[in-house]
Amino acid sequence: MAEMPEVNLSTQTWIDHVQLPVPDLEAGERWYGQTLGFVRDFANDEFVVLRSGHGPALLLWQTEDTTTAGFTRNGEPWPALGFESRELPELQRRLTEQGGRIVLSQRDDYMHLLKVMDPFGNLIAVFQRHTS
Repeated sequence: MAEMPEVNLSTQTWIDHVQLPVPDLEAGERWYGQTLGFVRDFANDEFVVLRSGHGPALLLWQTEDTTTAGFTRNGEPWPALGFESRELPELQRRLTEQGGRIVLSQRDDYMHLLKVMDPFGNLIAVFQRHTS
């Protein structure tokens, strides 16, 4: 593994926000609010800024394009965005009740992972680490 370069703390950067495309801003805000607890920080006709109190902001962008967030790895769809939960069974219930579709549920020695398709076609990950 390569050594990390020395960082000048006066210019240190961090992840401020992540972005997802949605065809309907109100529906996107409602879904991410009701399932993951995000609340509106700002909105206009093009995008809405949502915050959860933890981590970066989530920006939902209104688009008529047929596009989603995610990528493929060796031909398999992977989420570009992940959320950690302390109560995964309850979160799984909310996700599916609100129109999310579980496409993978996987447990290993480290965590329980769900890959979830939101109602807008974006693949997201939610997981809970196992406690020792």
